[in-house]
Amino acid sequence: MNYVVTGAAGFIGSRLVAGLNRAGVTEIIAVDNLTQADKFPNLAGCQIADYLDKRRVPGQAGSRTSSRGPSRPCSTRAPAPTPWRPTGAT
Repeated sequence: MNYVVTGAAGFIGSRLVAGLNRAGVTEIIAVDNLTQADKFPNLAGCQIADYLDKRRVPGQAGSRTSSRGPSRPCSTRAPAPTPWRPTGAT
Protein backbone atom coordinates (compact mmCIF):
# COMPACT_ATOMS: atom_id res chain seq x y z
CA MET A 1 0.00 0.00 0.00
CA ASN A 2 1.35 3.45 -0.90
CA TYR A 3 1.05 6.50 1.32
CA VAL A 4 1.01 9.99 -0.20
CA VAL A 5 2.50 12.79 1.89
CA THR A 6 1.97 16.28 0.49
CA GLY A 7 4.37 18.97 1.63
CA ALA A 8 6.81 16.13 2.35
CA ALA A 9 9.96 18.26 2.16
CA GLY A 10 8.67 20.77 4.72
CA PHE A 11 9.26 20.51 8.46
CA ILE A 12 5.99 18.79 9.37
CA GLY A 13 5.79 16.64 6.23
CA SER A 14 9.34 15.36 6.65
CA ARG A 15 8.61 14.47 10.29
CA LEU A 16 5.50 12.58 9.15
CA VAL A 17 7.61 10.66 6.60
CA ALA A 18 10.21 9.87 9.29
CA GLY A 19 7.44 8.67 11.61
CA LEU A 20 6.04 6.41 8.91
CA ASN A 21 9.55 5.03 8.35
CA ARG A 22 9.88 4.28 12.09
CA ALA A 23 6.59 2.35 11.81
CA GLY A 24 8.14 0.29 9.00
CA VAL A 25 6.43 2.11 6.11
CA THR A 26 8.65 2.88 3.11
CA GLU A 27 6.06 2.87 0.31
CA ILE A 28 5.69 6.66 0.48
CA ILE A 29 5.07 9.02 -2.41
CA ALA A 30 6.53 12.35 -1.30
CA VAL A 31 4.89 15.35 -2.99
CA ASP A 32 6.25 18.89 -2.76
CA ASN A 33 7.39 21.90 -4.77
CA LEU A 34 10.63 20.86 -6.49
CA THR A 35 11.52 24.48 -7.28
CA GLN A 36 12.32 24.99 -3.57
CA ALA A 37 15.34 22.70 -3.27
CA ASP A 38 16.31 24.27 0.07
CA LYS A 39 13.70 22.09 1.85
CA PHE A 40 14.79 18.82 0.25
CA PRO A 41 17.50 18.13 2.89
CA ASN A 42 14.65 17.67 5.41
CA LEU A 43 14.08 14.27 3.78
CA ALA A 44 17.74 13.18 4.10
CA GLY A 45 17.81 9.77 5.72
CA CYS A 46 14.12 9.07 4.97
CA GLN A 47 13.08 6.14 2.82
CA ILE A 48 10.52 6.97 0.13
CA ALA A 49 9.30 5.14 -2.97
CA ASP A 50 9.12 8.25 -5.17
CA TYR A 51 9.24 12.04 -5.08
CA LEU A 52 6.88 14.07 -7.26
CA ASP A 53 6.56 17.75 -8.02
CA LYS A 54 3.19 18.92 -6.74
CA ARG A 55 2.31 20.33 -10.18
CA ARG A 56 2.44 16.83 -11.71
CA VAL A 57 -0.09 15.29 -9.32
CA PRO A 58 -3.53 14.62 -10.82
CA GLY A 59 -6.23 16.81 -9.34
CA GLN A 60 -3.70 19.56 -8.59
CA ALA A 61 -2.68 18.56 -5.09
CA GLY A 62 -3.40 21.30 -2.62
CA SER A 63 -6.32 22.69 -4.59
CA ARG A 64 -9.43 23.23 -2.50
CA THR A 65 -11.55 22.51 -5.56
CA SER A 66 -10.02 19.11 -6.23
CA SER A 67 -12.59 16.33 -6.37
CA ARG A 68 -10.02 13.65 -5.50
CA GLY A 69 -8.32 13.05 -2.22
CA PRO A 70 -8.91 11.77 1.27
CA SER A 71 -12.48 11.80 2.51
CA ARG A 72 -11.29 13.08 5.89
CA PRO A 73 -8.12 14.86 7.00
CA CYS A 74 -5.28 12.86 8.48
CA SER A 75 -4.03 14.34 11.73
CA THR A 76 -0.41 14.02 12.84
CA ARG A 77 -1.87 13.19 16.27
CA ALA A 78 -3.77 10.17 14.93
CA PRO A 79 -2.60 6.85 16.38
CA ALA A 80 -2.08 5.42 12.88
CA PRO A 81 -2.18 6.97 9.39
CA THR A 82 -5.33 6.41 7.38
CA PRO A 83 -4.52 5.02 3.92
CA TRP A 84 -6.03 6.77 0.92
CA ARG A 85 -7.15 4.88 -2.15
CA PRO A 86 -8.18 6.48 -5.43
CA THR A 87 -11.83 6.24 -6.43
CA GLY A 88 -12.49 2.86 -8.03
CA ALA A 89 -9.52 1.12 -6.38
CA THR A 90 -10.07 -2.26 -4.82
